[in-house]
Amino acid sequence: MRWKRPAPSPMFLLLPVVLIVLLNPLVVHAKVWLLLSQELPQVPVKPLHALSAEPSQQHVRFLAEHGPVVGDLFGASDARDEASADSRPAVIIALGVWLPERDRPMLLRFADSLARLGYVVLWPRSTALDAGASIPEDPGTFVASIGYLEGLPAVDRERISIVGISMGASIALVAASNPGVADRVRAVVSLGGYYDTVAYLQSLATHSTHLDGEAIAWQPSQDAVRQADAVLRAMGLAASAAVLEAPTREEAQSRLGAIPPAERQALQRLSPAAHLGTLRAEVFVLHDRTDPYVPYTESVELERALLEGQVGRFLLTEMIQHAHVADEMTWQTALEVAQLYRFVYAVVDYL
Repeated sequence: MRWKRPAPSPMFLLLPVVLIVLLNPLVVHAKVWLLLSQELPQVPVKPLHALSAEPSQQHVRFLAEHGPVVGDLFGASDARDEASADSRPAVIIALGVWLPERDRPMLLRFADSLARLGYVVLWPRSTALDAGASIPEDPGTFVASIGYLEGLPAVDRERISIVGISMGASIALVAASNPGVADRVRAVVSLGGYYDTVAYLQSLATHSTHLDGEAIAWQPSQDAVRQADAVLRAMGLAASAAVLEAPTREEAQSRLGAIPPAERQALQRLSPAAHLGTLRAEVFVLHDRTDPYVPYTESVELERALLEGQVGRFLLTEMIQHAHVADEMTWQTALEVAQLYRFVYAVVDYL
C-alpha cells in the first residue's frame, strides 16, 4: 500500500500571505525611517547610503504635445531583472517653475534617496523651463512623463505616482486629471500647492486669505509676489499681473473682477479647482500653516473638494517652511516629526 501525502491544511496555504502581511509594515517602517533620517536635518545619523547601493542616473529626453522634455532619471537600470516581476513603482517629481542651479543639488539628492529605497524616479521639465524661462510648467510635461515611464521595463505600470512641490503640486493635479491618463496615475502627493489660481492671485494681492467665509491675514513673501508677476507676464496675462500692483485691497478686488475671460481661462488651465472632476488618483496633501508662498487654506480647500475616500492623508504642519524642512529642534518640532512620520508612512505604504 502506497503512502499518500496528506493535502496541506488551509492554514499552511495561508502562511505566505500571513508572512507578507506581517513583514510589509516592517519594510514600510524601515523605508520611512531611512528616508526621514536622510532628509531631516535634525537627525544626525544618516544610514541610507551605507545600507543601499548608489542608483543609476541618466539624462533623458522625450517629446510631449507642447514640445521636447528633458529629465533626470534615477534607478531605471537597477532592477535585478527586466521582467515585470521585478519592476518597481515610479515617482515623478513635479516642479512648476524654473529651479535655480543652486537648488538643483537638493532636489537631485531627494531623487537619489527615493531611488535607493526602490523607486524609479523621474524629474522632468520642458526644455524652455530648463533653460530658465519664467513660464510655468505645462501639465503636458507630466502627462508625457507617465507615458515615458510606462515604456520602461523596470517600471510597474500600475504604480506610477507624482510628487508635486508648490506650484508643481497644483500642475501635477491638473495633469493627473487629464482623461487620457487619469486612470493610470496611482497617487498624487501635494506639497504646498494652491487649489484655485484666482483665489491664490487674490491672496497675493490683498495679503489675506479666506476660509469658511472669514478673512485671514496672510503676509506673502516678496519673492512669491515677484515670481507670480514674472510668470503671469511671461504668459501674456497683463491684466492678471496688474492685480498684484494694486495699491489697496479694494483696487485689487476691482482689478480681479475685470480680468478678461481669455486670461481667466488661461488661469483655469493651471487650476486644480477646474479639473478635479476627472481625477482618479489617491491624493496625499501636506502644507505648512506658516507658508509665505502659498497660504495653507489652499490645501484645506483642496482636501474639501476631493471625493470621499480619495484623500489618502491630510496634514497641516509647521516644520516644512514651504519647500525646505525647518532645521531647529524643539518639543513642538518633535511632535511635528511624529505627525510627519505618520504622513510619510501612509504615502510609502500606498505608493
